[in-house]
Amino acid sequence: MDRLFDVIVEERDEAVGLFDYIDIEEIKATLRHPLVMICSDGWILPKEARTSRLAPYVPCTYGEFPGVLERFVREEPVLRLEEAIHKMTGMPAARLGLQDRGLVRKGFWADLVVFDLARLHDRATNLWPHAYPFENYPHDFPEGIDAVLVNGEVAVRDGEPTGARAGKVLRHR
Repeated sequence: MDRLFDVIVEERDEAVGLFDYIDIEEIKATLRHPLVMICSDGWILPKEARTSRLAPYVPCTYGEFPGVLERFVREEPVLRLEEAIHKMTGMPAARLGLQDRGLVRKGFWADLVVFDLARLHDRATNLWPHAYPFENYPHDFPEGIDAVLVNGEVAVRDGEPTGARAGKVLRHR
């Protein structure tokens, strides 16, 4: 959180956030800018909390990155796949000073996602304003993700969570 505030102070009024209610053409133009990174402010709820229809509405937790790839790479090519991946991984890691993350390189932590772009589909409802009842359950995992490795440990296999908890708190150095 401290780093977020550092960015806001350093960038003064240059930091921008995009939300679903912004004009789609503005979103596309912003995504194309070479200095724009793609991120999410979502969080994962415990399984028992996700089963409630009244669980907090955070579809970006489950569908932010698959949704960008589905909508702005595959369906309407606003970005090339490698551009989108870089804006989600290497670029933010470099900006935040995480020198051993964000790239596939010897000695780096193995945080990898194996997916099929043709099958990738964000299933989390993304309604604005936040409306009940949900069109789809907002905590649905995306389709088309075969495996996820976190720090070299398999956290998702064949689209299903393994229960591995290999994540680490990252601190700015």
